[in-house]
Amino acid sequence: MTTISSPLGRVPNRIDPLNAGGASVVLLSIAVSVVGHVIGPERLRIRWTYGTYYGPEFAPAVLVLIAFPLAVAALYLGGRWLRASLERANEFDAVRAIYDACVLLTLGTLVLVQCVLVAVNTWP
Repeated sequence: MTTISSPLGRVPNRIDPLNAGGASVVLLSIAVSVVGHVIGPERLRIRWTYGTYYGPEFAPAVLVLIAFPLAVAALYLGGRWLRASLERANEFDAVRAIYDACVLLTLGTLVLVQCVLVAVNTWP
């Protein structure tokens, strides 16, 4: 829940979109990893190239499927920490909604990449 300033201090006024949305995106990332582990192969293709490339093209599925939720959770917690430190400035209230939207868009993009990676590795 977010808070607003009042003569009595900060009081809650509504559900915080960053907390609710961020936690939902982290849970969605975990769910995608579980589904990817159940229906996917043991190795995931992580690189598609044209021509010669001498790097890794496959990675262990468990490593990739654990890394995505950890990265999403780390970005979510980092976004909350940064917002908590920015809230000390009164000017932040004017851009709070934009900040929350940017953090959620970043988290959502990472989960979308995760979904695409799982999808292309489970198709025949």
